[in-house]
Amino acid sequence: MLERSWTVPAPVPRGRPRTIDLPAIVAAGVGLADAEGVAGVSMPRVAREVGVTQNALYRHVASKDDLLALIADAGSGPPPVLDATAGWRPAARAWADALLARYTTRAWLLDVRLRTPFTRNIVLWTECFLRATRSSGLATEVRLEFAMLLDGQARLRAALHRDLAAAPPDLGVLIPLLEANDCPEYAAYLRAPGQEPPAFGVERILDSMASYAP
Repeated sequence: MLERSWTVPAPVPRGRPRTIDLPAIVAAGVGLADAEGVAGVSMPRVAREVGVTQNALYRHVASKDDLLALIADAGSGPPPVLDATAGWRPAARAWADALLARYTTRAWLLDVRLRTPFTRNIVLWTECFLRATRSSGLATEVRLEFAMLLDGQARLRAALHRDLAAAPPDLGVLIPLLEANDCPEYAAYLRAPGQEPPAFGVERILDSMASYAP
């Protein structure tokens, strides 16, 4: 599966293709995930989308885990084009912003566990960050750690926004509960929430990265 992820071209438009191949299968999986989330992706559903039997599908994709890895890679898309001429920090910030946009646009990516984080687009996103931050002087292994921190922060923010949008809390119920259970600070914040600092978490991660730079 890993090797095949590096040879899958861009997904073709949805609809039954004239021939069944891996790009068509991946495109069908991405289409289902976009429409219904990861829960809507299954081997039988994808087989029906491309017009083959489930057994025929297994000749192209060995398992559902492999299918999810391939559609997550395709759904991630190529990395952004970054301009590092102004320094590594603005480029790293732009990379983090692109990550958040990716997870917000395709929130189902948050639900796919990447058992093999070395598929094509996943690696290209990481390579993009490494190149953009080369001028920091930090070792590659250190920059990889910061890439994971930024990715985790983007995932958490996107997941929180998605979950709150899907089930917003009833503040008329929640605030009295907090006040009755010795949570006055949180209750006061919810009564008059301040403006969320723009990319606060990203900036603190970049501050830490700068502190390690030689």
